[in-house]
Amino acid sequence: MRKKTLIFIIVMIGISLTGNTQSVRRQSISSCGTTNTSSTETFEQTVGQPYNTTAFYCTESSVLQGFQQPVIFSAEKVNSEKTESLNLCFYPNPATYVITIQSEFIVKSPIITVNDINGKLIQTEKMVEFQKCEIYCDSWVDGTYILTVVDENGLNTSRKIIIKK
Repeated sequence: MRKKTLIFIIVMIGISLTGNTQSVRRQSISSCGTTNTSSTETFEQTVGQPYNTTAFYCTESSVLQGFQQPVIFSAEKVNSEKTESLNLCFYPNPATYVITIQSEFIVKSPIITVNDINGKLIQTEKMVEFQKCEIYCDSWVDGTYILTVVDENGLNTSRKIIIKK
């Protein structure tokens, strides 16, 4: 029994001296963040992200996560005006073979695009106008899709549609 214990201790000391063990203090560092908003500005900050990270360089500035933050910051004006969108109904959701898009008013020169959840373009349709139209989805595989309708004025609406057969 003493031999096994002694061998175990020697093996453990040998492993720890090889440098292949990990240090717990570098595996995780506490993190926190805050967001402050005034009538026209929003300030966001985070502290304490993972210690061993790579830098991101873009237009002569760098972002190093965690406690390695340089003394660089930038302020950016963001357009806070509310954007208008088309008021459309998409039904049924989930759909099986056809999706109906309906509007209270006539939508002129709409372009309807369908993308799968990975962003791959599945279908595009250009129309003269519609107040109610049907998109046939019988050839689509089950999954989640994003339908986007853009009118002649650039107003748009996007909806997540689920296909279940």
